Amino acid sequence: MQDFTDTVAVVTGSANPRGIGIAIARRFATLGCRVVLADLDGEGAEQRAGELRACGTDAIALATDMGDHASVVALADSTYDLFGATHVLVLTMSPRPADRAMVYSTPIRRRGSFKRRSNCWAPSTESRRSFRA
Repeated sequence: MQDFTDTVAVVTGSANPRGIGIAIARRFATLGCRVVLADLDGEGAEQRAGELRACGTDAIALATDMGDHASVVALADSTYDLFGATHVLVLTMSPRPADRAMVYSTPIRRRGSFKRRSNCWAPSTESRRSFRA
């Protein structure tokens, strides 16, 4: 298994205590990742981040609207400013129930370009390929 120690994982849709986003974030935490919880519900995300910190994980929460380009860029910039990179990005929110979570496992550059994907902004192909921490 890959060593995830000190890897930075950003997980969206992570405020619901029984949701898939926090379940994924908890798993990354057990693997040694530093975790960024991003959700429209910033207060809920902060509560989940507090739970992770109580277990010894380096975790933060950022209120983020994935449908707003400026909010997504702020998430990317804040993550970079705090941790220096994003190694894994998990987009759990979906415009349609049939859609699956999108996982980007290639580091994303700080000010990478983002493309509109359904009702959320996600890294473009160029930004997924161009940044190495």
